[in-house]
Amino acid sequence: MPVVEEYWAGVVRRLQAEVNVFARLVQHHGEQGRENEAALARILEAFVPSRLGVGTGMVIDRFDRYARQADIVLFEQVDEPAVLAQTTQLIYPVESVRASIEVKTRLRSDDIRDCLRKRASLQELQKSQPLGADRWSTNLGTLALGQRRPPLPRPWLLRAASAGEPPPPSESNG
Repeated sequence: MPVVEEYWAGVVRRLQAEVNVFARLVQHHGEQGRENEAALARILEAFVPSRLGVGTGMVIDRFDRYARQADIVLFEQVDEPAVLAQTTQLIYPVESVRASIEVKTRLRSDDIRDCLRKRASLQELQKSQPLGADRWSTNLGTLALGQRRPPLPRPWLLRAASAGEPPPPSESNG
């Protein structure tokens, strides 16, 4: 097995081991789900570039419309602030969000429908219009962002793995 492939297989085994141990210790499905989200967030924090933050919460646009709550939000923490901190729940301006991730311990048909509704609510949000080469107007005021291109589209990911079962094989979008 090539080194990079072996490395990532080890990362997946580490995440699966955390899920399995916690599932044996705690039988409450809600708490298992919360710990699975936290385990994935810890791994992401170690691997995403330092300019990105890993959080959870709500995404808002300039018209005060909210996407549904996201289990994990990857956001630009260098250029734009997360606002309205309420313990660990945050509200993120849509311009700063780079990805939204839903984590499901067990995937049922209702979960898929819920995830699709969350995805649709995120895609309905509108980003601010540029004021100039380095400024964007938002409902939070005008943020000076330095010489920067318009924000990238927001990817969305669903990850599900049942305790004690290997995760499904990854699919390539290439």
